[in-house]
Amino acid sequence: MASGTLVSRDKNTKWFEVFGKIGVTATAHPFDYVKILIQIGHEPLPPYPSHTLFGKRVLALPGVIRYIKHVYKVDGLWGLYRGLGPRICGNLVNGIIYTTISQRLPEFTMNSAEEDEEEETEEQQILIHVRHTINEMVARCIAIVISQPFQVITVRTMAQFVGREEKYVGIFSSLRELYREDGILGFCSGLIPRLIGEIVTLWLASSITFVFNTYLVEDKTVRTYVRASIMYLSTAVAYPFSLVSNVMAVNNCGLAAGMPPNMPIYASWTDCWSHLKAISQLKRGSSVLWRYYSGPYIIDEKGRPASASRAQFSKPESS
Repeated sequence: MASGTLVSRDKNTKWFEVFGKIGVTATAHPFDYVKILIQIGHEPLPPYPSHTLFGKRVLALPGVIRYIKHVYKVDGLWGLYRGLGPRICGNLVNGIIYTTISQRLPEFTMNSAEEDEEEETEEQQILIHVRHTINEMVARCIAIVISQPFQVITVRTMAQFVGREEKYVGIFSSLRELYREDGILGFCSGLIPRLIGEIVTLWLASSITFVFNTYLVEDKTVRTYVRASIMYLSTAVAYPFSLVSNVMAVNNCGLAAGMPPNMPIYASWTDCWSHLKAISQLKRGSSVLWRYYSGPYIIDEKGRPASASRAQFSKPESS
């Protein structure tokens, strides 16, 4: 009876997490929207002279707040929520599939009380950790594969801001447009780097956390902070895969944002990775507060940095 109650509570917790994440997604959508526009390389506002924390003169790009103000000025309040519908659908599908699969895998339904009845050896602890991580990876990867079409639609809906298109509007009409434009493979645009990034993040975070919590940290409160910190660092390490995935979701799809001169046409996601790495853009969009212009620039007669493609700078919009 206790076991059934434990599993029931675990299920309720997982469903609460699914719908809780949807609420957070809706609230933070304008920030994520702007981040994706930055990831695909859209910079509607010019860089301006600024300084680093150490006083070095550099060119700065507008931060997320100023970028959101620009989108609001162009599209109004509702324009800040472009792509929210398919994104919520994608998150809902992802969460449902993940929760359903994880509940059917043995490692997710074990009675924790039974695990405490005997002390595991070091080899057993490692084996349990590996099995748990494999099950987690399987559940996450299947959920990502099934929800990827919604991710592609989300990115393309947002990317329409660049060329002012209206090809991707409703969810079902967008699915038809996606199939018409790219065929069945269009539903998998950007899937491989997204899967790789998820796997890298999961194994890196879980393995380092396991080592810390097993051999270095005993306090449960400290373990919680260690787990959160390591997950953040692992996500940062795998960030380029997320970036490449979103770029490939819009690349050569018929939208202005994914075509020259806004974006080169890439032969594959590895081609995209190589190009972004060559121009030092694999971390593009990872920081949305302090951003610096890395393109060609000149030093004017007053010793200030200035874009090589512009004779003068426009001042940033007032906050």
